[in-house]
Parts: sequence; C-alpha cells; structure tokens
Amino acid sequence: MEGLVAQCSARLQQQEKEIKSLTAEIERLKNCGCLEASPNLEQLREENLKLKYRLNILQKSLQAERKRPTKNMININSRLQEVFGCAIKAAYPDLENPPLIVTPNAQNQGTES
Repeated sequence: MEGLVAQCSARLQQQEKEIKSLTAEIERLKNCGCLEASPNLEQLREENLKLKYRLNILQKSLQAERKRPTKNMININSRLQEVFGCAIKAAYPDLENPPLIVTPNAQNQGTES
C-alpha cells in the first residue's frame, strides 16, 4: 500500500511541476513572448516581403512586355486562351483551375481549286 501511495505522490509532484511550467509559459506568451517562440518569424516575414516585391516587379515587367509592339507574329491560340481565361476568372472567381480549351476549326475556310 505504501508503494502505491509513494507512486501517486511522485506522479502528483511531477504533475504540479508541469502545471507550474505551463503556467509560466502562458504568462510569457501573454507578455509578447509569442514572438520569441519562433525566432525565424521575423526572417520569414522579411523574406515574404522581398518575394512579394519581386513578384510585383515581374508582373509589371510582363505587362509592359505584352503591351510592347512586336515584329513577330503572335500565337492567336495562346492569346485566345489568355483572354478567355481572364474572362472565366472574372465571371467565376471561386472556380480554381477551370478547364480552358481553345481548338482551331478543322474545316477549311475557303475552297481551293
């Protein structure tokens, strides 16, 4: 019987230590210790800002490139896919990766003799 009491007493002391430790951690988190919990948080935020900035630059560059007149012929099929893709995204913003297939007409437009 004494062994069982000693075992329960030891378990109780261990649980009390854990309660004190958890209480101290809760207080630390309440006092803005949450930023210390993740030391990489500031580094990740900075990297995220840099990536967003770079993405913005690339998007502006792509828009400028598309507006620039070219001496080469454009691929009408890919341009139609872009236009219809934008229209579908505008009409159905909740739809992710909508199917988009633009196929050329298989029939001849004129008759050749």
